[in-house]
Amino acid sequence: MSKNGNSPEYGSTYVAELIGRYHAAESSPMPWAELETDEIAYFCDAGLGSIAFAQLTADGADVRPDDYQLLQSSDLMARFAYGQAKKSALQVLAIATDHSIPVTLLKGISIAEQLYAEPHHRLMSDIDLMVPADKIERLGKLLQDAGYEEDDPGAANRIGHHHLPALRAPSKEMFVELHSGLFSGEMTSLEPLFDPSRLLEHTCDSRFGEYACRRFRPEFQFLYLITHWAFGGNSLRDVVSFNDALFFLHELRNEIDWKLIDGWLADNRAVADAVTVMLSLLRDTGLSEIPAAIAPRVERSARRIGNVNLRVLHWIATEFALTGRRKIGWVLTRANARTIWHALLEPRRPYQRLPIAVARVLTRRAPDKSWLQSVPDRLSTLLKPND
Repeated sequence: MSKNGNSPEYGSTYVAELIGRYHAAESSPMPWAELETDEIAYFCDAGLGSIAFAQLTADGADVRPDDYQLLQSSDLMARFAYGQAKKSALQVLAIATDHSIPVTLLKGISIAEQLYAEPHHRLMSDIDLMVPADKIERLGKLLQDAGYEEDDPGAANRIGHHHLPALRAPSKEMFVELHSGLFSGEMTSLEPLFDPSRLLEHTCDSRFGEYACRRFRPEFQFLYLITHWAFGGNSLRDVVSFNDALFFLHELRNEIDWKLIDGWLADNRAVADAVTVMLSLLRDTGLSEIPAAIAPRVERSARRIGNVNLRVLHWIATEFALTGRRKIGWVLTRANARTIWHALLEPRRPYQRLPIAVARVLTRRAPDKSWLQSVPDRLSTLLKPND
């Protein structure tokens, strides 16, 4: 495939094939001769460059010299980035240990060494650490005393946010985010699973290097990673989360308590919807079957979302994340697609979601006209059934 103006088009088939091969016990070589330079470049852009280089090496295949250098460079950069992340994590844990502050590893820094064949295969731009709310400010101050600098001092007074402003490590190569919770706003209030006061119940003792720390148990980790993918701000660029999820669906499948997960999904509808979108997409791309213990729950959630809405969510994830497009036509930019994505995941009746999503796109860049900007809410009222 070739570039089309400012909207590069890549092969989603090859991204899915690459991820699938990474989790397969035995796999055939990638069809490297079929891949264009743009498609190999998207492996790197999507955070899969080091995995692609490992696959290329394992296949013993020949590619264009420029493509080989691109993948090799991506692998070297990933090794360097993980080295910086590990160095910063060890620095933070050393300071926290000296002051008896417990730390829970989150996301990439938690699972890179635990799950991935090589830790640098799990690309991360920062490290996320959870600290008790009554100790987070103290640890932040200790880190600043040790040379860490606030990346955005103006964000220091964000009320109700679940993490402090990012801290830049003394090396200037990595950021650290200290979390007191996992989500802000309605997600925390509506989903009891993510109640900040109960998060430690879902952790277990662990170690990182020579330091004691905590990690989430695999069942909770699975749901947190998928929910963060669905409701975070980077859903339409995030391919790495598909790879994360597949570890739980393949390598850890027989170790996971799926009945426990099913119970949590019953009580946390937004989490269930996120899991439904992710797992049904992985099923439809042939990457994984849905575990039998949660399949009925996923089907119920799919009906709640609505078949058309679920298809649109799959299409958006495929076109913008797996395929790597920046826009489709002149209307569906990545920003507009993100607006539709979040609107379709809001807890409404199925037939309300898509009209409201479209209305939000049409009014998103509207001038300062209160009537235009109120259209989505007016539609919501109009589409509300008479009880």
